[in-house]
Amino acid sequence: MKKHLVIFSSILIFASLLSLSYAETEQKGRFMQERMGQMASPEGGFAAMSPDSRFVYIVGKDTLYQYTAKDLKLKKSAYIGSADVKRLIGGSIFFSNDSKFLYIMRGKTLLLFDTLELNFINKVTIE
Repeated sequence: MKKHLVIFSSILIFASLLSLSYAETEQKGRFMQERMGQMASPEGGFAAMSPDSRFVYIVGKDTLYQYTAKDLKLKKSAYIGSADVKRLIGGSIFFSNDSKFLYIMRGKTLLLFDTLELNFINKVTIE
């Protein structure tokens, strides 16, 4: 599982850094590798790129992060620990067809956020 996370995150990092200069790429790449390294810990963590390739979303231990794909600057973050999913390892992120909503699936919990402001909308526990 951790190998897949590292491979997936490496692909995301490479794809989002193509338009940056070499020096910027090296600096931003190290930053994202450190961030991914933290999230490959037992606390869990995973990432996905928005369908329009403008943003990279990363779910850490208890926070959802939104980075711009072009320059990897943190745009927004949202605390998701209150959704009681922080103890689960791994998960997946997927988007609505119009990219207005972001879904996070961890274990039996499905969380819904809007992508504009990263506001938490709803939580469903699947039995």
